[in-house]
Amino acid sequence: MKTRIRDIRRKDMQQVAFDILAEEGFHGVTLAKVAERLGMSRGLVHHYFTGKDELLEAAVRFGNRLISEEIAASLRRCKTPQERLTTICNGNFDERMYIASRAQYWISYCAQATFSARFARLLNVQNSRMRSNLLHELRQLLPKVEAERAAEMIAMLMDGIWVRMAATKAEPTREAALAMLTSLVDRLLGSSSPPKVDRPERSKRQ
Repeated sequence: MKTRIRDIRRKDMQQVAFDILAEEGFHGVTLAKVAERLGMSRGLVHHYFTGKDELLEAAVRFGNRLISEEIAASLRRCKTPQERLTTICNGNFDERMYIASRAQYWISYCAQATFSARFARLLNVQNSRMRSNLLHELRQLLPKVEAERAAEMIAMLMDGIWVRMAATKAEPTREAALAMLTSLVDRLLGSSSPPKVDRPERSKRQ
């Protein structure tokens, strides 16, 4: 029971720290703010996290898991490389995650990685995982060299879309983002029936 309570408390702290990250960036996250939002003492937060850097790393890992776990669950239901490629593209723009605050968190995370070895390692692991996931499917659809090139281009477009969302706080919309990915995948595969990313249905005019 003690282990379970500890895990729950730690996860709550990670989630709150991640929310503050999205709102205020890396410099805004403190043990005191996390403690205040959870209605507990700073000392208790310090009991679970020895310092700000450890808390920040836990928050980043929490954010990474939000997307990766959802994608992993969806991939288990796919039967073809095309379906899995579609799932990876759609999963990185989950409507619950693709919002301005999450995009701003992403920018803050990337900026931190430019001068922090701790966060550079996390970002490299995350990017490598994404590239590996894309390559696993693309190598079944394209020659090796073309698959590697395609994986890089898809990953770079995804990153660019998130950056633009962070800058504008509204654009591109999820529908537009998925349409851009569809267009790129279509051209890279050069197939008459390439995998299509889902496009949200347009609201019917009243």
